[in-house]
Amino acid sequence: MTLFEAYQKGLKLLKNPEKEEINLRIILCEINGIESMTDFYLRKDENIKDFQRFIEVLQEFLNGKPLAYIFGKTTFFGDEFIITKNVLIPRLETEEVVDFAIKKINEKFLNKKVVVCDVCTGSGCIGCEIFKHAKTNRVIFSDISESAVKLASRNAQKFGVHGEFYVSNGLDFLDKNVDVVISNPPYILNKFDVDESVMKHEPHIALFVDEELTIYQNIIKKAVKLGVPLIIFEIGYDLKSKLEQIIEKIAPNYKTDFIKDLNGKFRICSLEKI
Repeated sequence: MTLFEAYQKGLKLLKNPEKEEINLRIILCEINGIESMTDFYLRKDENIKDFQRFIEVLQEFLNGKPLAYIFGKTTFFGDEFIITKNVLIPRLETEEVVDFAIKKINEKFLNKKVVVCDVCTGSGCIGCEIFKHAKTNRVIFSDISESAVKLASRNAQKFGVHGEFYVSNGLDFLDKNVDVVISNPPYILNKFDVDESVMKHEPHIALFVDEELTIYQNIIKKAVKLGVPLIIFEIGYDLKSKLEQIIEKIAPNYKTDFIKDLNGKFRICSLEKI
């Protein structure tokens, strides 16, 4: 069976062909070792290398399992990261947060290589990309999940990041000042905002935050106590007002900005020490 014949067969099984068709091509490219979609069309008449594997992967996908968990990897900021079921799959929106952080760090710390703390690190993708693209001396990675910290260490090693790794709830472990704290903590308040596939497969501990935004309070309080010059969060679209109240109370000496993403939703909260 050729790649194109397998593609046509798979297309008939998709629940939403218009939306999901690209995933079918990703599966076929992975199975045949094709690196780009352009090459897929150029090589569509070659035989599929493992038709049984194609059927197995397609069935997992049809059952809602994300491709990143099936193949154990995903692309973020142009790089391929190792992914396991123990961490969230990095989103495109998080790339906007990383891009903002890189520019902010390079602008704010003109003559210095900074130490960055990536809290709730998950796969480590944020810290790794900041190390690669910003003026960074080293990155401290932390997460409440030991499995996540081990994975972040693997990814950091893959990209040659100078890192330290801690299993910790928020910033509980930190006892020295750093230049930047960045975090993509759990930020979903309403479980009805989550797709069925995400709810079924991705770790809830990394998705859902309590009404008091305890993890944000933990990070901000400790960062303020240590005098961290720059704090950056990825946030949920509906957290702005709650965070404003928290920051006003525990970080009055910080200038706060809320930035919207490309979809017009609040995505980034930036705190700078005045």
